[in-house]
Amino acid sequence: MIEQRIHRNVILALISICISLVIVSPAYCQDDDTDAAPPPIKAVPKPEQDELASEPSLKDRTRTTLTLMDSHIAAAERLSNSKDPNGAFKELGMFEALVDDSVTFLEKKDTNNGKTLDALRKLEIGLRGFMPRLETIRRILPLNCDEYVRRLMGHLREARAKAVDPMFSDSVVKTNGNHDQ
Repeated sequence: MIEQRIHRNVILALISICISLVIVSPAYCQDDDTDAAPPPIKAVPKPEQDELASEPSLKDRTRTTLTLMDSHIAAAERLSNSKDPNGAFKELGMFEALVDDSVTFLEKKDTNNGKTLDALRKLEIGLRGFMPRLETIRRILPLNCDEYVRRLMGHLREARAKAVDPMFSDSVVKTNGNHDQ
């Protein structure tokens, strides 16, 4: 009789544990309700395109591009601090478009030319300073914006690498044909 009662209690305990696992486990498995924000439109505004097109030299165009990038990052910082993630996202999209435009423009130029290499060097040095600022913006913006800003930071690293690559190509360093010295 005691054995039957113990056996019944064990079975009831196992059934109640199974039921509680079935009910409680979906609550722990629910996804985060923060969906990633869609990336912003990546476009250089028409007035800025005109301003860049009017620059006479590579040096001036690079300087102007970095100034425009700085203004967009500053606007994104200001907007993220004032809790306007949509405005900050818009500014980051324009920043990304300027990064792409500047690297593409300089890559199309003759990378064996000293002026092009100087412009690429200045661009890479200028792009360095934007990474900590992007990190600060990423920390301030809501969690759903995190994925895009991280991707933008990776894109900035790639742009810096593209700007540096022509400086280390074989065509830049002149080699002496006589290696038996």
